[in-house]
Amino acid sequence: MNPVLKIDQPPDFSKPDIQQAYVLEAHNRVSLLHKEIDINRAEQGLLVERIREMNHLINNIPESDPDYIVLLTQTQMDQIELDELKQREKAIGEKLNSIPQ
Repeated sequence: MNPVLKIDQPPDFSKPDIQQAYVLEAHNRVSLLHKEIDINRAEQGLLVERIREMNHLINNIPESDPDYIVLLTQTQMDQIELDELKQREKAIGEKLNSIPQ
């Protein structure tokens, strides 16, 4: 019997004290930018999963269903947010590359 793998849960950033502790762990600008990229990528992952689930739901309901257009609109809004997060990640990466090592 294989032991159950323990997966560390990400911190609950909805709590201000956990947010503050996470930021205080950053010792300089570079580490803070790396943390921002980590959070950005986590948000992207959540949005990708949400878009995938919404598309699955959209594909399983008829277009005549009143919820169809709502789900479709929400998926489009999520895609816009995902695109913005990707642009932000790119901008942060460029900032990191411009910092002298």
